[in-house]
Amino acid sequence: MIGELGQPTTHERRIFVVTDATEAMVGFITYVPVWGERPGYLHDLTRRVPTAPTGAMELCNATAIERFLAEAVEHLHFGFTPFIIDSAATPRESRFLAWVVRLLGTYGSVIYPAQSQVQYKLKWGPTIIEREWLALQPPSLRAIVDLLVLTRSV
Repeated sequence: MIGELGQPTTHERRIFVVTDATEAMVGFITYVPVWGERPGYLHDLTRRVPTAPTGAMELCNATAIERFLAEAVEHLHFGFTPFIIDSAATPRESRFLAWVVRLLGTYGSVIYPAQSQVQYKLKWGPTIIEREWLALQPPSLRAIVDLLVLTRSV
């Protein structure tokens, strides 16, 4: 769930770099191809130095978007954000698990910065937002720990 730089032979991966006024690299975003119903690229791995100027990553992504538009790329995906859950309840959902996920999404920024991730993604004005589902039975403390390990949150 967390991107990686890949191997040198991974030629489909696109890497956009942002530099400061001295041409020192201050951040980058990798984009990987997406196929299927909505082909395009996935905004995958983002990293920046702590001293990167405000807006550096926005400049990097905006530049990539301009390039993708020029290439007629159909979709830019922002991917899954763990611990974000909407208020729409479903008949079979676990109230306990939904409560835990909402708590982690709201207050668990030490584990995973879900709120800032959602804010970053929503600022780009996505036109398609799909709900992700977590299926398990029965909900248990072990299942929650496994989810935290899967998302590399602990």
